[in-house]
Order: sequence, then structure tokens, then C-alpha cells
Amino acid sequence: MKTRIKHGLIRVLENLLLVLVAATVLFFIVRSWRNSRPAEEGTDAGTVVTEDLSVVTALSCDNGSEVLTFTLGEDGKWVWIDGNFPLEQKTVSAFVDALTSFSPTVTVASGETVDLGSYELDSPLYEVSYTTRGGETTALQFGKSADNGGAYVKYADDESNVYLSGSTLLRQVKQGLYDYCTVPAFPALNDDTLKSITFASRKNSVTYTMREHKDENRWYLGSNDVTQSTPLIAAREDIAKLAFSSLLVWNPLADSLAICGLNEPYAKLEFAYADAAGRDVTLTLSIGNNRDENSYFATWSASNAIFTLQKSSLEHILALIDSI
Repeated sequence: MKTRIKHGLIRVLENLLLVLVAATVLFFIVRSWRNSRPAEEGTDAGTVVTEDLSVVTALSCDNGSEVLTFTLGEDGKWVWIDGNFPLEQKTVSAFVDALTSFSPTVTVASGETVDLGSYELDSPLYEVSYTTRGGETTALQFGKSADNGGAYVKYADDESNVYLSGSTLLRQVKQGLYDYCTVPAFPALNDDTLKSITFASRKNSVTYTMREHKDENRWYLGSNDVTQSTPLIAAREDIAKLAFSSLLVWNPLADSLAICGLNEPYAKLEFAYADAAGRDVTLTLSIGNNRDENSYFATWSASNAIFTLQKSSLEHILALIDSI
């Protein structure tokens, strides 16, 4: 009798052990399956980050004189065809915002017999298209100006409706490449960073060098201490405040440089200085012809472009150069 009971208990324990092993195996199988699945929202594995397919990734604009194309890089920054062009991100983003938020509120004409020619939309003056991450492209065509300061506009794939755009959108459509650029800033060029300055005219040049003298830095011309030279002090003050007024030509051709007098500059300044990282750098500023009565054409060896500099910012620099 006792033996029969003992065998029965052993059988029960064996069955329980089998159930426990099966449950354990099932647990690991389920956990492995969950870990191998892509993460889903609300699961322990995390939340899926879905792409916003409405994000604009490409923009093309025919402003009547040139076609501008901008694309959104993987880093979230807009670039022109030449990735080195100093593109002003806010300007491109503002244009994209204006386009994507455009919603026709005034329908000027509608129907199958719309006379597009009367709005100059049979041969549009300007055209803009943008493409989203989802692959959807929207194209707008702009005709003649309207009384509200905007223009008559239609969608490229719609020949039956003419709308009215606002003046802000039209102004953005008409922008040229150089309305989208940011003007590069000069590095810090002052007594804390400068090591030497060379002032050169077409015929002569002179170099001032910073040297340490009795625990302080002083300016020398050859062996002469000229730290207190009034013309040099005034010129250094101009240099510390140098700033370009505008960027006129990117990647200029030789003809453009010649027209601006930059193939044989009227004046040149060469700066040897320490940059923000403490590295020794040498850069050259070339000053060419008068652009107008208030400014000069200029180039900067750190950028392949033609800029403008205000005459007022160069007064003491040019006075020193004219005296050598």
C-alpha cells in the first residue's frame, strides 16, 4: 500500500516537473520572439520613430532670370548646388514655410474657359515646385502682378482656376541667389590675435610685426618700435571692425575679377594671426575698384567670392597704404 502511494507521488512530481520545464521553455521562446520583433509603440522595446512624410526635402524656383535649386541634407541643413556656398538657412526655411502654408483664399477665375493669357499664366513669369519626403510634388505658377502687391497664381496641373497670392510670397519667389546667402564674418583681427600686418599698394609694401618687449607685445617696423604711431593705431582700429557689406559674386571668373579691379588690386592687406584654436593663419584682403561712391569691390582669400566693403570702414587703412 505504501509503495503504491509512493509511486503515485513520484508520478505527480514528475508531471509537475515536466509542466515547469515546458513553462520555462515557453517563457524563453516568447521573450526571444518579442526581442526579435521591430519595436512598436507602447511596447517595452521602445517607440518607433516614424518619418514625417510632409517634410519638404527639395525646392526649385525659376525667378525669371535663374533657376535655383535647394535640397535638404541628412543633417537637416539646406544646400545649394555648390555645397560650399554660404547659404542662409533661415531664408530658405522661410520660403518653404510660405509655400507650404499657401492656401488660396481668393479665387479670381474658375472654369474650363478661363483665359489664362489675361493673367499672363499661359506663359508664367515665375514657377516654384517643392517635393516632400513622401514623394509628393507641388508646383505653383505665377503670372502678372495684382493690385494687392501679390500676383495671379495657379497650380501647374490645374488650368481651370486662377488665385491670388500675397505680396510676401511673390517677393520670396523673385529672390535671387545672393538674397539667400549669409555674408561671412572676418575672424578676430586685433592686438590679441595679430602677429603681423602687411599693407601693400600696387608699387610698395610695408610689414608691421608684433613682438614681445619687456613682458608686453609691441608693434615694430623693422627694428623701430611704432606701437604709438598714430596712422598705425587708426589703421588697426579699422582692421578690428572690418565687415563685408554684401556678397556679390560666388566663384568669380577671371573676367569678373578684372572688371572689379581685383586682378591687380588697388590695395592689399596680408594678416598673420592666431585663430580661435591657436593655429597660425595667413589671409589676404584685396581691395579693387570703386563699386560706387560709397564702397569698393573686395576679395578675401578665405572665400572664393567678390564682396563689397564700405569706404568709411577703410579710411585709415587706405590712408596708410597711400603714404607708403
